[in-house]
Amino acid sequence: MNKYLFTAIICLSSYMSFGQEKKESYYLDDGGISNSRHLIKSNISALIHGQLDFRYEFIFNDKFSLELGGGTKLPYYLEYIGQKKDFLDTDEIAQDATGNHFSIMPKYYCVHKAPENIYIGFQYRNRKLFQDDFDIKTEDYTFYVGAQYATKYRFFIDFSLGVGIINYQYLNSNNNETEIWPIVPLEFKIGYSF
Repeated sequence: MNKYLFTAIICLSSYMSFGQEKKESYYLDDGGISNSRHLIKSNISALIHGQLDFRYEFIFNDKFSLELGGGTKLPYYLEYIGQKKDFLDTDEIAQDATGNHFSIMPKYYCVHKAPENIYIGFQYRNRKLFQDDFDIKTEDYTFYVGAQYATKYRFFIDFSLGVGIINYQYLNSNNNETEIWPIVPLEFKIGYSF
Protein backbone atom coordinates (compact mmCIF):
# COMPACT_ATOMS: atom_id res chain seq x y z
CA MET A 1 0.00 0.00 0.00
CA ASN A 2 2.81 2.41 0.90
CA LYS A 3 4.53 1.56 -2.40
CA TYR A 4 1.45 2.60 -4.37
CA LEU A 5 0.99 5.77 -2.33
CA PHE A 6 4.67 6.67 -2.80
CA THR A 7 4.43 6.04 -6.59
CA ALA A 8 1.26 8.17 -6.82
CA ILE A 9 2.91 11.05 -4.95
CA ILE A 10 5.99 10.90 -7.23
CA CYS A 11 3.79 10.87 -10.37
CA LEU A 12 1.61 13.68 -9.07
CA SER A 13 4.59 15.86 -8.08
CA SER A 14 6.28 15.37 -11.46
CA TYR A 15 3.01 16.29 -13.20
CA MET A 16 2.70 19.41 -11.02
CA SER A 17 6.29 20.50 -11.76
CA PHE A 18 5.67 20.09 -15.50
CA GLY A 19 2.59 22.30 -15.20
CA GLN A 20 4.59 25.00 -13.41
CA GLU A 21 7.16 25.15 -16.19
CA LYS A 22 4.39 25.65 -18.69
CA LYS A 23 2.92 28.52 -16.69
CA GLU A 24 6.28 30.25 -16.34
CA SER A 25 6.93 30.09 -20.07
CA TYR A 26 3.47 31.50 -20.67
CA TYR A 27 4.23 34.55 -18.54
CA LEU A 28 7.68 35.08 -20.06
CA ASP A 29 6.34 35.01 -23.62
CA ASP A 30 6.01 38.57 -24.95
CA GLY A 31 4.10 37.55 -28.08
CA GLY A 32 7.13 38.05 -30.31
CA ILE A 33 7.29 41.82 -29.71
CA SER A 34 10.95 41.65 -28.74
CA ASN A 35 11.70 39.99 -32.11
CA SER A 36 9.76 42.59 -34.14
CA ARG A 37 11.94 44.71 -36.39
CA HIS A 38 9.22 46.67 -38.21
CA LEU A 39 6.62 49.16 -36.96
CA ILE A 40 4.02 51.07 -38.92
CA LYS A 41 2.45 54.11 -37.26
CA SER A 42 0.10 56.98 -37.81
CA ASN A 43 0.72 60.40 -36.31
CA ILE A 44 -2.59 61.32 -34.67
CA SER A 45 -1.46 64.82 -33.63
CA ALA A 46 -0.70 65.68 -37.29
CA LEU A 47 -4.43 65.40 -38.06
CA ILE A 48 -5.00 68.53 -35.97
CA HIS A 49 -2.76 70.51 -38.34
CA GLY A 50 -4.34 69.12 -41.49
CA GLN A 51 -1.82 66.42 -42.34
CA LEU A 52 -2.26 62.71 -42.95
CA ASP A 53 1.04 61.31 -41.70
CA PHE A 54 2.24 57.69 -41.79
CA ARG A 55 5.50 56.39 -40.35
CA TYR A 56 7.61 53.26 -40.73
CA GLU A 57 10.25 52.38 -38.14
CA PHE A 58 12.98 49.79 -38.71
CA ILE A 59 14.83 48.42 -35.67
CA PHE A 60 18.56 47.92 -36.42
CA ASN A 61 19.59 46.51 -33.02
CA ASP A 62 18.75 46.77 -29.32
CA LYS A 63 19.41 50.53 -29.19
CA PHE A 64 19.05 52.07 -32.65
CA SER A 65 16.18 52.47 -35.12
CA LEU A 66 15.27 54.66 -38.09
CA GLU A 67 11.82 56.17 -38.57
CA LEU A 68 10.71 57.32 -42.04
CA GLY A 69 7.52 59.28 -42.57
CA GLY A 70 5.45 60.74 -45.33
CA GLY A 71 2.02 62.01 -46.04
CA THR A 72 -0.28 64.49 -47.64
CA LYS A 73 -2.19 67.65 -46.72
CA LEU A 74 -5.84 67.28 -45.81
CA PRO A 75 -8.42 69.84 -47.05
CA TYR A 76 -7.91 72.09 -43.99
CA TYR A 77 -4.98 73.77 -42.26
CA LEU A 78 -4.44 74.95 -38.68
CA GLU A 79 -1.30 76.80 -37.68
CA TYR A 80 1.15 75.46 -35.12
CA ILE A 81 1.33 76.97 -31.66
CA GLY A 82 3.76 79.86 -31.85
CA GLN A 83 3.53 80.23 -35.63
CA LYS A 84 4.14 83.87 -36.54
CA LYS A 85 1.00 85.38 -37.99
CA ASP A 86 2.81 88.38 -39.47
CA PHE A 87 4.93 86.15 -41.73
CA LEU A 88 2.73 83.21 -42.61
CA ASP A 89 -0.90 84.09 -42.00
CA THR A 90 -3.21 81.10 -42.28
CA ASP A 91 -5.50 83.21 -44.48
CA GLU A 92 -2.75 83.01 -47.11
CA ILE A 93 -2.94 79.22 -47.14
CA ALA A 94 -5.95 78.12 -49.14
CA GLN A 95 -7.95 75.39 -47.46
CA ASP A 96 -8.09 73.47 -50.74
CA ALA A 97 -4.29 73.66 -51.23
CA THR A 98 -2.52 70.39 -51.79
CA GLY A 99 0.76 69.33 -50.29
CA ASN A 100 3.05 66.57 -49.16
CA HIS A 101 5.80 65.96 -46.66
CA PHE A 102 8.67 63.62 -45.87
CA SER A 103 10.51 63.04 -42.59
CA ILE A 104 13.42 60.97 -41.32
CA MET A 105 14.38 60.41 -37.67
CA PRO A 106 17.15 58.20 -36.29
CA LYS A 107 16.34 57.08 -32.72
CA TYR A 108 18.42 55.89 -29.77
CA TYR A 109 16.62 53.89 -27.06
CA CYS A 110 18.15 54.89 -23.71
CA VAL A 111 16.63 52.62 -21.08
CA HIS A 112 15.20 49.44 -22.59
CA LYS A 113 15.68 47.30 -25.66
CA ALA A 114 14.23 48.87 -28.83
CA PRO A 115 11.40 49.46 -29.72
CA GLU A 116 10.15 50.08 -26.18
CA ASN A 117 10.57 52.78 -23.55
CA ILE A 118 12.39 56.12 -23.59
CA TYR A 119 14.23 57.30 -26.69
CA ILE A 120 15.92 60.38 -28.11
CA GLY A 121 15.86 61.26 -31.78
CA PHE A 122 16.68 63.95 -34.32
CA GLN A 123 14.11 64.56 -37.07
CA TYR A 124 14.43 66.32 -40.40
CA ARG A 125 11.12 67.11 -42.12
CA ASN A 126 10.47 68.68 -45.52
CA ARG A 127 6.95 69.89 -46.31
CA LYS A 128 5.49 71.63 -49.37
CA LEU A 129 2.10 73.30 -49.84
CA PHE A 130 0.95 73.93 -53.42
CA GLN A 131 -1.53 76.70 -54.26
CA ASP A 132 -2.63 78.62 -57.35
CA ASP A 133 -0.60 81.80 -56.84
CA PHE A 134 2.40 80.62 -54.76
CA ASP A 135 3.83 77.60 -52.98
CA ILE A 136 5.28 77.31 -49.49
CA LYS A 137 8.21 75.12 -48.51
CA THR A 138 9.12 74.34 -44.90
CA GLU A 139 12.03 72.46 -43.41
CA ASP A 140 12.36 71.72 -39.74
CA TYR A 141 15.12 70.20 -37.63
CA THR A 142 13.90 68.90 -34.29
CA PHE A 143 15.45 67.10 -31.32
CA TYR A 144 12.88 64.74 -29.71
CA VAL A 145 12.58 62.98 -26.37
CA GLY A 146 9.85 60.37 -26.37
CA ALA A 147 8.49 57.18 -24.91
CA GLN A 148 7.10 54.25 -26.88
CA TYR A 149 5.19 51.44 -25.19
CA ALA A 150 3.76 48.15 -26.38
CA THR A 151 0.16 47.33 -25.62
CA LYS A 152 -1.66 44.08 -26.09
CA TYR A 153 -1.65 42.38 -29.50
CA ARG A 154 1.52 44.14 -30.80
CA PHE A 155 0.04 47.65 -30.81
CA PHE A 156 2.25 50.57 -29.78
CA ILE A 157 1.67 54.07 -28.47
CA ASP A 158 4.34 56.74 -28.88
CA PHE A 159 4.47 60.15 -27.15
CA SER A 160 7.23 62.63 -27.93
CA LEU A 161 8.10 66.25 -27.28
CA GLY A 162 10.55 68.13 -29.47
CA VAL A 163 12.54 71.33 -29.62
CA GLY A 164 13.84 72.66 -32.90
CA ILE A 165 13.79 75.26 -35.64
CA ILE A 166 11.59 75.66 -38.69
CA ASN A 167 12.40 77.45 -41.93
CA TYR A 168 9.45 78.85 -43.97
CA GLN A 169 9.90 80.21 -47.48
CA TYR A 170 7.68 81.22 -50.37
CA LEU A 171 8.25 79.65 -53.78
CA ASN A 172 7.00 80.90 -57.19
CA SER A 173 6.07 84.34 -55.89
CA ASN A 174 7.34 87.92 -55.80
CA ASN A 175 7.89 87.55 -52.07
CA ASN A 176 11.07 85.51 -51.62
CA GLU A 177 11.06 86.01 -47.89
CA THR A 178 12.53 83.27 -45.71
CA GLU A 179 12.32 83.16 -41.96
CA ILE A 180 13.52 80.80 -39.24
CA TRP A 181 12.03 80.49 -35.77
CA PRO A 182 11.86 77.95 -32.92
CA ILE A 183 9.21 75.24 -32.63
CA VAL A 184 8.14 72.89 -29.82
CA PRO A 185 6.13 70.04 -31.40
CA LEU A 186 4.19 67.47 -29.41
CA GLU A 187 3.43 64.18 -31.19
CA PHE A 188 1.18 61.24 -30.40
CA LYS A 189 1.43 58.17 -32.63
CA ILE A 190 -0.22 54.77 -32.62
CA GLY A 191 1.22 51.80 -34.45
CA TYR A 192 1.55 48.09 -34.98
CA SER A 193 4.68 45.90 -34.95
CA PHE A 194 5.34 42.96 -37.26
